[in-house]
Amino acid sequence: MNGWIWSTIFHLRDFPFTEKMDYFCGFSIVIYQFYALLVRVLGTNKFWKPLICGVPLLAFFVYHVNYLANRHRFDYGYNMKASISVGAVNSLGWIVWCLSKRKNHPYVRNCLISVLLVAISTTVFELGDFPPIWWIFDAHSLWHATTWPVTFLWYQFLIDDCLHLSKLEQTKLEVKPATEEKKKQ
Repeated sequence: MNGWIWSTIFHLRDFPFTEKMDYFCGFSIVIYQFYALLVRVLGTNKFWKPLICGVPLLAFFVYHVNYLANRHRFDYGYNMKASISVGAVNSLGWIVWCLSKRKNHPYVRNCLISVLLVAISTTVFELGDFPPIWWIFDAHSLWHATTWPVTFLWYQFLIDDCLHLSKLEQTKLEVKPATEEKKKQ
């Protein structure tokens, strides 16, 4: 939410501070999505698994913000390269994960579709910048217009995945007491 709020504020009031917050919070979304992928792949059954993913990503995020905030001129090229690099690795990771799970978990199609739609939209509208249509709609505004509907697919995937993980955990808890009772007999 923070990223979308600052993006809205920046697009309403273009000031150096609001611009930086738009870029920093936008990058926080990209890096947190990558964190979510890593945690989903590695799991959370051990306390250290989310930490080994989160600490380096948090350090990179702090470095990224510090680097951009303390320069005389904002380095748009570096910001774009960092965002696209993390976003591309994240997209590829989710695609591979989805393809590996699709047979046993049909709900991952929502993840796959949303990742592909955002990747295509980013490629067409963010990287393929073009002059505004009718002097109103530039590539960036069309990117915003095409990516917000994808959130519904993404959140449906998150809900279905959480339900799936909850069922797995419940099954483990039900099996564990039954196994312990057999050991006692």
